[in-house]
Amino acid sequence: MTAGKAALHTRIDEWVEANRELVIALVQELVRIPSETCPPNGGNEREAQLFLADWCRRRGLEPDVYDISDVPGLDDHPLRYAPVECEGRPNVAVQLPGRRASSSRSLILSGHIDTVPAGDVSDWSDSPTSGRVQDGRLHGRGAYDMKAGVAANFAVLALLQDLGIELDGDLTVESVVDEEFAGGHGTIAARLRHGSADAVLIPEPSNLTIYRAHRGLRTARMTIRGTGGVTFAGDTLRPPVHELPALIHAIQEFGKLRNRCQSIPEAYADSPEPAGWMITKVRANDWGDAVRLAVPDRAEVELFWETMPGETQEQVERQFEEWLEGVRKKTGMDVSHEYRLRWMAGYQLAPNHPFVLTAEEHATAVRGEQRKATGAPFPCDLFLFEKLGTPAGVILGPSGNNAHAADEWVDLESTLETVRTYARIVCDWCNRPAN
Repeated sequence: MTAGKAALHTRIDEWVEANRELVIALVQELVRIPSETCPPNGGNEREAQLFLADWCRRRGLEPDVYDISDVPGLDDHPLRYAPVECEGRPNVAVQLPGRRASSSRSLILSGHIDTVPAGDVSDWSDSPTSGRVQDGRLHGRGAYDMKAGVAANFAVLALLQDLGIELDGDLTVESVVDEEFAGGHGTIAARLRHGSADAVLIPEPSNLTIYRAHRGLRTARMTIRGTGGVTFAGDTLRPPVHELPALIHAIQEFGKLRNRCQSIPEAYADSPEPAGWMITKVRANDWGDAVRLAVPDRAEVELFWETMPGETQEQVERQFEEWLEGVRKKTGMDVSHEYRLRWMAGYQLAPNHPFVLTAEEHATAVRGEQRKATGAPFPCDLFLFEKLGTPAGVILGPSGNNAHAADEWVDLESTLETVRTYARIVCDWCNRPAN
């Protein structure tokens, strides 16, 4: 490492230490502002996005705040998922033009401000919007997924500004809406408005692990139909709820089939269950004293299963439909299916790609231990960047737990470590020649 680069890294580390309260306060304020997605009826991200834009203005930055529904080309884009409402949902972006943009590498720091709903607040130890800090952890809905990551991204802007660092390549820092529930429209609108780049960093919660690949996603709702009601006339019922165990058992076998028959990409070669799955909903009637006392005439199961990079939607759906037809023939069950949410493809970047090597170098240096990029155990919207013209992407975010569950929290020291790592990557990547 050159003396100049070492000195720069020291300055970055000193800035993060001196401004730790600034970063933590930004995470805390974002957590205290609800920004839940309400599929398919839009989301309430607006207040949090306006706060973030005002935070930028107070620092002399010029944010672009725009309603994604106003972006030309979004409504008729081939990646548009029609059921999702986009109106009234603003993105926020700050663009720093490079000094030698035409001959240098560009980068996007992109995070999503929307969160899943808090759920039953009685399940939480404190308010889902408390932002409570205790024992180095900040608690609240979205703290881990991914408001700490959004705060880390925007803290990099403040760092560059305060240290007077100018970049050769273009840098875009953005907070987008509609990522949860396989949305992606904030990302699509952002690329239509601000264009692509040579690479993107996404702070999905990774526990400081570098991911150069992620899984895809398909969801389906299966409905078992039968004979409901009660037997006053002595007729024979066929309660669908009684067939739920057989369907759930068959789903377990489907999960084994997925992992047994897949061609496993190299990023997932060491994963014991690369193609994950889960049952996300089961329903066979409504609870409540006013609900009729009778056998329900239908039962529903929602299945969420993950796909591998390289699998196509056609392949995945054909395999599922052939399996479900086999269940019908074996059990005589009257079961149908309906696909839910958008199809999400998997993504994989080569282990020797320059952006992967850059991320590994700086994450290793900051962490003080070897960090090698691998495959993420979750889906996300990185695949959309590739489809929209950004050829390389890496996921790296802070540590925490309880994403999409009660008592979500993020580790604050790891958030500061994310800022340090991101700042080094930005200063390295954006000062490299384009070729």
